[in-house]
Amino acid sequence: MLLPLHCFPPSLPENFEEETWTEVKSAISKIFLKKEAALRSLECLNLIESISEVSWLEMGSSRLYQRIHDECDSHIVAELES
Repeated sequence: MLLPLHCFPPSLPENFEEETWTEVKSAISKIFLKKEAALRSLECLNLIESISEVSWLEMGSSRLYQRIHDECDSHIVAELES
């Protein structure tokens, strides 16, 4: 007996992309500011999972990439100017 297999995208909250960006932005700041124990392994795993879901669901992966790029760029510019 074969059962039909239907793939449904996971149900995510409406603000999932923005919440993911908040986590990513915080992680980027911790890395650039060299915070001690900046990212615990569990935080890293959750962050990677959230980013991959945004990318996999094509919710705005190019937008997320651009935001990451801009955030890193602002930290680099600030460091060069100091």
